[in-house]
Amino acid sequence: MFGGYCVKKSAVPQSAAARNTGGKDSEAYWLPKGKWSMLVGNSRWIYLRQKAGIALTENTAGGQSELISSSAAGNAGRNPTKPGKYSAKRIFSGEKAQITEIAFDADVELKEHVARTPIIVSVIEGEVEFTVEGRKHLLAVGGSIFVEANVLHAVYAKIPARITVTFLSA
Repeated sequence: MFGGYCVKKSAVPQSAAARNTGGKDSEAYWLPKGKWSMLVGNSRWIYLRQKAGIALTENTAGGQSELISSSAAGNAGRNPTKPGKYSAKRIFSGEKAQITEIAFDADVELKEHVARTPIIVSVIEGEVEFTVEGRKHLLAVGGSIFVEANVLHAVYAKIPARITVTFLSA
């Protein structure tokens, strides 16, 4: 059980449990908000998110690994661009890091602000002007920048763009 939210195993179709674990011996439970939870043979809980671009792929003795996105194709469906605005969506949350994806429409700015932890920002679609303490950096697809905690920064997208922000543990 996780947080008291598990429903009886019988509520989950057996075929879904077998399909999601590749036929491994496991018990599957349905959790609220469209998430599958599984207790795999080594007694570790793993979670399968039923959303575009997100799926748990491996549960190893050394810890869990989670596929966050296998391609850019699923990004737009997971966090659509809003006309004249930006849209932020957390796509991963773990003990050591959290990742938020931000989709920008053209000519949209995320005004100056600070993050409480160090961050790594990566551009996954389009391009952005990333300003750190007054210094401007043009970042295109594949570009990334590290910013320490509590450092003033802003983001401007002249064209539609999408970035990921990885919040690192302090």
